[in-house]
Amino acid sequence: MTGSAGLTDDELTAWRSFVDMRHLLERHLVGHLQREFGLSESDFEFLINLSEATAGRMRSHELGEMTQWEKSRLSHHLSRMERSSPGTWCTTSSCDSSTSLV
Repeated sequence: MTGSAGLTDDELTAWRSFVDMRHLLERHLVGHLQREFGLSESDFEFLINLSEATAGRMRSHELGEMTQWEKSRLSHHLSRMERSSPGTWCTTSSCDSSTSLV
């Protein structure tokens, strides 16, 4: 029999199992990042994108495009990270106007 989503009952069961497993895995990984490293999921996304940048530097508009974050969210997050680790981050207020992150 086909359900309302156009899937058979077995396919729908498999799909729900996959979705549930993905949520559990994500929750586990996010918890691990927080417990072991003190990183939020957003911190990790931010750092992964920076780690892939040339010399670990990226302009904020490039990071915003990669994370698909609005400018205000990116600015707020960077400010929070800079406050939690002074001297680690270089923002437009502490560097030249073209450099946003280190």
